[in-house]
Amino acid sequence: MPLSPFPPTPILVVVCISWSCAATTPSAQSVARWAELNREAAHELANWSRSHIKAMRHFLRWESERPEEFRDFVLWAVRNQTPGFDLYAPLHPDSPIVQEIAGNHLLSAQAFLEWCRRYPGPAEALVASPLPLDWIGDHLYRL
Repeated sequence: MPLSPFPPTPILVVVCISWSCAATTPSAQSVARWAELNREAAHELANWSRSHIKAMRHFLRWESERPEEFRDFVLWAVRNQTPGFDLYAPLHPDSPIVQEIAGNHLLSAQAFLEWCRRYPGPAEALVASPLPLDWIGDHLYRL
């Protein structure tokens, strides 16, 4: 395996520390493979999660409670390159999680949008796995 030009990050350590650990569930396997194939995107997502811990908890809740809505959000972010989260939230007035994020974590949400737009392929691939942020967050917070 070639050495990565990127330093190890919590997400990579969490997901790729050992294949036996990562192979515990199909979701873990797919997230581990995603991190291996998308090291730069994984590195930046780990940096985002460390920098936006409070918002990350809301994103985890959003993904676990409303996974289809969360996937739709990521796809919206990738396909709509200019609007911010402040324009996304009014499209979903019945989603308390979206409203909470918009009201209290707007800058964090915007940073996540920017990550999705910088890495559209990896962002779409990540949300194709069942509850990827939930699994990553669960293991990330154990470190």
